[in-house]
Amino acid sequence: MSGSSQNEDIKTGYLVKAPHLGETKDGTPVCNLRIKVVRYFKKPGDEKWSDIVDGFFNVVRFGGNAKELCKALGKGDEVAVEGRLRSRRRELRERDGTVITRKDGTPVSVDDIYINASSVELLEASSGGKGSQSDAQDDASGNGLMGRLKRGFRRRPTTC
Repeated sequence: MSGSSQNEDIKTGYLVKAPHLGETKDGTPVCNLRIKVVRYFKKPGDEKWSDIVDGFFNVVRFGGNAKELCKALGKGDEVAVEGRLRSRRRELRERDGTVITRKDGTPVSVDDIYINASSVELLEASSGGKGSQSDAQDDASGNGLMGRLKRGFRRRPTTC
């Protein structure tokens, strides 16, 4: 993993909706993604691959090539995301913006867990995908995101 933090994580998954491009108050571009992480496995004695959804993650990519990522990625694309797990607390709101409160009047809040991405890479475009865009390049030694994925992580199984 890059850096010295134990909070670095790599997830591979599929975009469940089109990326959303926004910006911070100071004008920094922000690409917001939502991915579905799927685990593939074979049951003992079974030749057929099965899958199970491990979870859904919101992904935020600040600056860098956030604009290009949002333009290049589309719903259904398979991506690899590297970054830090983060959380933020927010108050729940009705559609009209009013804060939801408990009977005692205290606001209801939730913790959102998301990935603050240092890199996002397209692994496989869906049939409706927009094309190829990479945020992480392998260096000559293979220490980039794809090199680490090839060495230590399984991709979707292929059927012959």
